[in-house]
Amino acid sequence: MVTVDPTKISIPPLPTLPSLNATVPEDVDEQKIASLWLEALAETIESNTLERLRSLFVEDCWWRDMLALTWEFRTFRGLSTIIAFLRDRSVITRPRSFKLRPE
Repeated sequence: MVTVDPTKISIPPLPTLPSLNATVPEDVDEQKIASLWLEALAETIESNTLERLRSLFVEDCWWRDMLALTWEFRTFRGLSTIIAFLRDRSVITRPRSFKLRPE
């Protein structure tokens, strides 16, 4: 196992609306947008067409598995790494029934 010194990792700050000089329009339905995205993710994973993840994530993305697919807390960075992880684990775990928690 490779040990990484966390003080040596350079992670750029996340863009925020103020730093981007942007606002969210008042008529945006966040629940609907999140539901549609989650439906697309579920379909992609359940159908094992994981290359379609490229249309759902940016290249420098993160995936946090919290006991769901590995029985461990694991974090994956980068689209190719996430696709490889899901390809390996989804065959074994067969994740399905993705749902948003009610507000």
